Amino acid sequence: ITNAVTQLSGSVTEDGTGAAGTASGTLTATDKDANATRAWSLTGTPSTTYGTMVIDATTGVWTYAIDNTLVATQALKKGEKVTQSYTARVTDDQGAYVDQTINVEITGTNDTPEITNAVTQLSGSVTEDGTGAAGTASGTLTATDKDRSEEHTSELQSHVRISYAVFCLKK
Repeated sequence: ITNAVTQLSGSVTEDGTGAAGTASGTLTATDKDANATRAWSLTGTPSTTYGTMVIDATTGVWTYAIDNTLVATQALKKGEKVTQSYTARVTDDQGAYVDQTINVEITGTNDTPEITNAVTQLSGSVTEDGTGAAGTASGTLTATDKDRSEEHTSELQSHVRISYAVFCLKK
C-alpha cells in the first residue's frame, strides 16, 4: 500500500450539509507481480453507528457519509468528537492482500431544544378577589434536547402585565 497519510483520515460534522456531511480519500497500492489486478474492500462489518462507509472496489476511493437521522449522531454534544475506524483491504488476483486503517472523526453540534408541553400546561385562569388556589394559575413547561447530557434553563423573555395580573416563570 502506498497511501499518502492525508488519504487515511477524514472528518465530518453532525448536521453538516454538502462537504461537511461527507469525508473521502483515495487509497493506492502497487504489486510487484507483473500485470496483477487489485480489488479494494472493507473488512468485517463496518460500523454504522453515526453513518456509512463505502469503498470503490476498482479505484480505492472511500467515502464516509454521516447520517443525521440516527439517534447516536444527534446525541453528540457541541464539540464532542468520536472516531470511527474502518479496515480497507486490497487483494490481488492471486489472493494476496494487505490491510489499511481509515479513521473518520465525527464532531457534534449544538441541537436546538424542543418544547414538549402538554396543551393543558399552556393556560390557566384565576378569579378576582380569589384566595389560595383561586388567586393563582400555574403550569409546568417541558423541553427535550437530542444532545446527550445537555443542561437547560428557562427564562421569561419579559414580564407581561395584563389587567392587574403579573405572570412570572419560575426557574
